[in-house]
Amino acid sequence: MALTNLQRFRQLKINDNYKGFVQSFLADGETQVFDLSYYPVKASGYTGYVDGIVQHETADYSLSPDDGRATFVNAPANGASIRFVGQYSTFSDTELAEFMSPIATGATAASLTDLDTPTIACIETLMSDAWKRHNWAAAGGQSVSEDGLFSKLIQWRKMILDKQTVEQGPDGAINSWAEEQANYPGGYE
Repeated sequence: MALTNLQRFRQLKINDNYKGFVQSFLADGETQVFDLSYYPVKASGYTGYVDGIVQHETADYSLSPDDGRATFVNAPANGASIRFVGQYSTFSDTELAEFMSPIATGATAASLTDLDTPTIACIETLMSDAWKRHNWAAAGGQSVSEDGLFSKLIQWRKMILDKQTVEQGPDGAINSWAEEQANYPGGYE
């Protein structure tokens, strides 16, 4: 079976494969909403348990895949063990579909090159996030630098842009250097 463009984009272009998670909570008898640390959650790729008993989605709880918010119909009993097991990724299918909006996500692209433009959009989103967190204060006052991550994203983006320039020619829908500088006021390293 051929992969859809969305699957090809996730698995072959940006390597955002699903990762497994297990997260537990202790019920207080009142709380109905629990926020998972792992999201976006793969749709239909999760199971909720209360005291080891499988809970049924819609009848017992609902889970929003995009933000990882689990809401129980009735609050689990005080002291009950709540556990969610599932898969998550960096980007939700909805986000990837937005990156790919010019391409039909359910169809199959002629080649992986057709997915280069959405890949650049994805990289720029990661770059923006990395830039925001470029230097942050960790617990205990430690400083954590993400220079390496940002540099790798710049290299990845440049590789895709260089490939597109060779394939499309210098005027082939590629932003100018000045336009790119305007997107990142801190400049490139």
